Amino acid sequence: MTAFEESAPMVVGVDNADAARVAVLWATVEAGRRELRLRPVHALDRPVGAAHRSSAFGRDDGP
Repeated sequence: MTAFEESAPMVVGVDNADAARVAVLWATVEAGRRELRLRPVHALDRPVGAAHRSSAFGRDDGP
C-alpha cells in the first residue's frame, strides 16, 4: 500500500437510489478490508438560473 493510499479515505457517492445503498455497503466492506477510512459524499445540484448567496463574500453569485 502506498503512503497516499494509507492517508486517503475511500470515497463513495450516496443518494436515495437502491444502487447507491448497495455501493455504500460494498464500500464499507472494502474500506474495512483495506483498513481505510470511508467518506460517503452527496452532492446537490441547484436548478439552472438559481441564485447562490455566498455568505463568505457577502455577494450574490447567481446570474
